[in-house]
Amino acid sequence: MYLIYNYDVILSLTNESSEEAVGWVKVVLVDFTEGKPLATSYIVIRVPGETTQDVSYSVWFATNLDEELITEVLAEVISGEVEDVTCNGIGKIPLNSLPLVNTLEQKLEEIGRVEKPLELPTDWWDEE
Repeated sequence: MYLIYNYDVILSLTNESSEEAVGWVKVVLVDFTEGKPLATSYIVIRVPGETTQDVSYSVWFATNLDEELITEVLAEVISGEVEDVTCNGIGKIPLNSLPLVNTLEQKLEEIGRVEKPLELPTDWWDEE
């Protein structure tokens, strides 16, 4: 039996390059009392060049832990390939997993996006 937790995750993303940045962020549901990862999900990100965005995502986690108050969500930028945890890259899943996978596939979505121009700190360049 699994419990499904829904978290609204707000990320502040900065792209200092002049080109658009596209990639993945790995979000992990963690039992902070033991530091133990419970579930993992991935978010596709897209940030225009030279901008900072505050982006909100609705993320779903399936776990057997029944204590919501001891969990937190951690995020990290992924560099390289993203692991296929649904079917291990074979393109097939067990029939009894199909309803859950189809449901969660539609729920991992971007909720809102706020763009603001990149503001460099004043001590970022040398004044001479």
